Amino acid sequence: YILGVESSGSVVVWKDQNTQGSSALSDHLKMSKHFEGMMGINIVQACCGTGFLCFLTDRGLILTKGLGESGCLGHGDWRNVNNPKIVEELLGCDIVQVESGEGHVVVLTSDTE
Repeated sequence: YILGVESSGSVVVWKDQNTQGSSALSDHLKMSKHFEGMMGINIVQACCGTGFLCFLTDRGLILTKGLGESGCLGHGDWRNVNNPKIVEELLGCDIVQVESGEGHVVVLTSDTE
């Protein structure tokens, strides 16, 4: 996936079609679309790893969705999550940044922890 966040707080998603024999990045990507399932939630940052997506809201909350097989979703289990779900363990933390890699997620709080 490639994610983008618009100034309105909406998330735009491009999905890799993984076509073979093409060298241009645009040839691999499905048409972009606005991410559904987060009406009324203002996203300020988004990132993704292998099979999962992470979102940071303007209120410092982290939401995740996707494959739970690597344990990266932060919900204390390995279950898949179809709709963005708040990471409850981080409630009360003032998250200011989120980053991810293929199989990990890192958050930074306003206390720089």
